[in-house]
Amino acid sequence: MIDEPTLNETDIQGHLATGFGTLHSLFLGIKLIEVNQARAFLLSEVDNVTTLSKTQEKRSERRAAFAAGQERPIFNEVMMAIGLSAIGLRKLGVTLEANLDQNFVNGMAADAATLGDTTDTSGNPQKWVIGDTPENTPDVFIILAGEVEAKLHQAADALLDKLGNTVDLIYDQPAYRRRDNKEHFGFNDGISQPGLRGRLSDGTFLARRLLPEDDPRHEILAQPGKPLIWPGQFIFGYPSQNENPRIPGAERPFPQWLRNGSFLVFRRLRQDVEMFRSAFDKLAKNLSNSGLTADMLMAKAVGRWPDGTPLAVSPDTPDPHLAGDIFRNNYFSFSAPQADIEVTDNGESRTIPGTKSDLFGFRCPAIAHIRKINPRDDITDIGTEDTLSKMILRRGMLFGADFETEPEAERGLLFLSYQTSIDLQFVFLQKNWANSVKRPSSSGHDMIIGKSSLPNGERQGRLPLPSKEFEFKLNGNWVETSGGGYFAVPGIAGLRFIFSDRGL
Repeated sequence: MIDEPTLNETDIQGHLATGFGTLHSLFLGIKLIEVNQARAFLLSEVDNVTTLSKTQEKRSERRAAFAAGQERPIFNEVMMAIGLSAIGLRKLGVTLEANLDQNFVNGMAADAATLGDTTDTSGNPQKWVIGDTPENTPDVFIILAGEVEAKLHQAADALLDKLGNTVDLIYDQPAYRRRDNKEHFGFNDGISQPGLRGRLSDGTFLARRLLPEDDPRHEILAQPGKPLIWPGQFIFGYPSQNENPRIPGAERPFPQWLRNGSFLVFRRLRQDVEMFRSAFDKLAKNLSNSGLTADMLMAKAVGRWPDGTPLAVSPDTPDPHLAGDIFRNNYFSFSAPQADIEVTDNGESRTIPGTKSDLFGFRCPAIAHIRKINPRDDITDIGTEDTLSKMILRRGMLFGADFETEPEAERGLLFLSYQTSIDLQFVFLQKNWANSVKRPSSSGHDMIIGKSSLPNGERQGRLPLPSKEFEFKLNGNWVETSGGGYFAVPGIAGLRFIFSDRGL
């Protein structure tokens, strides 16, 4: 049996390790004005930061309700996470070591051109509402979350009243998650997540293990389609991923104030639903001899049908039974077939059917978002390096009204991800894979989040079908970055150190 580390569940922030899982969030960006007074107020708030142990408690309650066939529990508590920018840390007197992640130190605005965002001739981001300049970058980034939206605003008001004129509020963004988990383009979001290796203080695994111990895949999968990743990929102070997923890699270097912490990437992404739909309507007409409708082409671009059914398993039509089955909707590979697999959950065992190979992308093309960002078992441009090392922990929330309700309103996705290397994980995925026509395989741009340097944001792709391969181009930027930032999210002890006086 693989020896996995014990995670410090009372020090790790809960949003980092598991996410809050709530229906509503409120994002606050603040600038420190009276630094010494503000630090004292923030220090007194550290005890209110939600830990991994607390989020585990809530997850267990939700899981028990689901197993009993009950409605989702409605919690009255407000959960909180706190992150700090490099600018904020310097204000608070924290020394940023020379070996600290340079993307974090320089800030997201410095990476805008690299990430393919709209910039001026000097590389400065354009059309950003947050994070485009040092003055517009939060020193402290606070996430409040809960089931009742009104309680979040009450909590925010109480916190800001306490801080008073020691800070300026420069960003205030409510966000939500739909009960059907769909994002504004209409697709089920957040289905695929890695499982963190590691045990809790009671000896149980953080990611439940549902495969029989005599199945060799028990050591590499938490459940069908959920690979086990060493926690050091996401949380400092633990072993990182190795090419052999059964063997722990070395810890990534980190300052002590960041132990049990991570780097948070925040991206405010506007979504133009009308442009997205129009582009694929036009493409369907241009590819009329392919037999593919606009809905089919949009599914090809995502890699799933709107309800979450993976094309790799059901390429011709959505399957609501498959989509709603957490053990089937993510159990597939691309290059190789998958064998049947047994799972045991709540004392009941069942066999999950295997899947066929889709080596040539006839079902899920290589341009599909889920295949570009997570190639799974595909042969990629990084050779023998395991693609699992590029994974991120993703947390996403929506902002703005539904298109059908208020078509003229601004809307989009608040993308958040955790990783211990911004460069090797988030930036790599966006720059080297999503934005590339040749990587991870020579197929074209990611048609959802990929950025193109060609005129009018023109994206290119190849769509293989058993009868013929179609090449096409799409114009338009239907996902546009409108703000963001990089933040350190320390453990609870790290927050106390940062906000303490320390003789400053």
